[in-house]
Amino acid sequence: MSQVEDLRSQTEPCSTPEPGRFYAYATDEGPCAGHKVPGAESFTDAAIGFLECWGPSEDTAGDEVSVTVIDCETGEQVCYKVAVDTGAMRPC
Repeated sequence: MSQVEDLRSQTEPCSTPEPGRFYAYATDEGPCAGHKVPGAESFTDAAIGFLECWGPSEDTAGDEVSVTVIDCETGEQVCYKVAVDTGAMRPC
């Protein structure tokens, strides 16, 4: 395996050893800053679970946060804008 192929496999979000079907990240930060969300059973579960565990601190939180979620089994990606105060979600 070349160094480029090795680097690609390390940065592939769903290849992380963490348990879980869904991988989520803050859209503005990119997939390298994301995590698999254990126990998430849907895209919305993963988006909310990601924000609960790894979301913005109160000091840096804005009105909305964009979260991209990848289904590691199908490769499908969905982006949500989530209201920090209420948890209301809408597509990006």
